[in-house]
Amino acid sequence: MENVILTPHIGGSTHEAQEAVGVQVAHQVKEYLKSGVIQNAVNVPSVSHEEYVEMQPYVVLAGATLIVSRAGQRLACWKKSPCGTAGTLPSGRRS
Repeated sequence: MENVILTPHIGGSTHEAQEAVGVQVAHQVKEYLKSGVIQNAVNVPSVSHEEYVEMQPYVVLAGATLIVSRAGQRLACWKKSPCGTAGTLPSGRRS
């Protein structure tokens, strides 16, 4: 790789920067505990409290759908038996 210079990122290495990050994280935790709003999470867009309230029923529905889907997969696996030991219930107990 010609003409490339790599340098470490040191923007957060000062005492002031570390303090600022700590304050920001504390505010984010407070907002989550107060209103359920998640800010700056990986793979989750930041939304306002109003947007969160509007989306909340759909988030609950998506979670319930995932639970039902996983239960269905476990039941199908148990019935077919190739996914694990024959006669093993999804809970791991023997039938």
